[in-house]
Amino acid sequence: MSRRAFEGFSAMVREGWSVLLDEATYSGEGTGSLPTRFVGAGGGELIVSVPRLHPDDQPGADADELESLAREWGMRRGQDEPLGVSTEVRQGTASASATYRIGEEMVEVWFVSDGAALLKATYVCPWAERDRDRPAREALIGSLRLC
Repeated sequence: MSRRAFEGFSAMVREGWSVLLDEATYSGEGTGSLPTRFVGAGGGELIVSVPRLHPDDQPGADADELESLAREWGMRRGQDEPLGVSTEVRQGTASASATYRIGEEMVEVWFVSDGAALLKATYVCPWAERDRDRPAREALIGSLRLC
């Protein structure tokens, strides 16, 4: 496992995961960088992008503000309430995540901010496979760092 640099962030890429660039994702439009896809052995995909925001629109390192972004993401897709949410503040960086079931897929979305930049990550997999890559996915998400 090695730390690799991407556009606006770095991550520890686990053995067995491949890295691809793609434009068609659940991440949605308006991203500033081409999304980076991490494809796991279990068939799930983690899509990471760094949205380009005007400095006045940049969220701070505030977990509550990031949780609002994760909930708004779901509402824009017809999901009134996530299945679960979590927030964390660590060493000046805040993060929030929300989990949704959209059709027959599980979708988890994360927003991470250090107050100067925002990172958005989305994991998508078949609902029946939602626990298959969990340890590897959580390790990869935990390794994301803004650059």
